[in-house]
Amino acid sequence: MLNEEVTVATNACGGAQQIPVTGTETPSSPVAATPAFSPQAGTYITAQTVTITDAIRGAAIYCTTNGATPTATSAKYGGAIEVSATRTIQAIAVAASYTNSAAGGRALERPPAGSAQRPKGGQAARSQVLDLPAAVVAQ
Repeated sequence: MLNEEVTVATNACGGAQQIPVTGTETPSSPVAATPAFSPQAGTYITAQTVTITDAIRGAAIYCTTNGATPTATSAKYGGAIEVSATRTIQAIAVAASYTNSAAGGRALERPPAGSAQRPKGGQAARSQVLDLPAAVVAQ
């Protein structure tokens, strides 16, 4: 319960008045966990199935696939997303009694056909794990 006196200037000559203030303080809500994406960030040769989860039981996940930051009015995530070319996917979690999470995502890229990359260490490989902050997903 809020119960205190506040001093307020009432005129240009410096007059002041004590005004009692009472009420109920509203505690801030905890922030929902940022959604987790699977598979891990990286470069993939074949199509991938992307899943999105959240640590908050019962949280709804909303996502976009066009690079826009998702909101609670974006498309509701309903299950795995099959991706086979470059696309940007981001998601937020929304749960009762929580503030909406920050947007999150994972970066997956598909190299051009016939290309090979060399990971650190110099060994030839067809793919290389990347840790990119954006949610670029190969579809």
